[in-house]
Amino acid sequence: MFAGHDTTSSGLSFSLYMLGTHPEIQRKVQQEIDYVLGDDEDRQITLDDIKELKYLDCVLKETRRLWPPTPFIARDLEEDIIIVKVIEHPKYNQHDPPCGTLFENHCSKREM
Repeated sequence: MFAGHDTTSSGLSFSLYMLGTHPEIQRKVQQEIDYVLGDDEDRQITLDDIKELKYLDCVLKETRRLWPPTPFIARDLEEDIIIVKVIEHPKYNQHDPPCGTLFENHCSKREM
């Protein structure tokens, strides 16, 4: 029943944070919404309207890239595997992470 609650609230929180700390982006999002939805505040938003909000979509995707709701996914290996094989230097010919090693995706260009 509550599946996705934490990831949704985290995504919304960071999206609001990004819009609050970047007023120029917030203005562009508001302009796009005003353009697509028009002046009628009682008008129901349709799926076609949402598809038209391309800039807002990009803002939300960039927020998820910078602050993913699930920064890593744990994996359990049953046996050791070779992840990276480096040929350039014989001393570091291969890298074998042990079973149970966690990997985290790095998000470049995260600015606060």
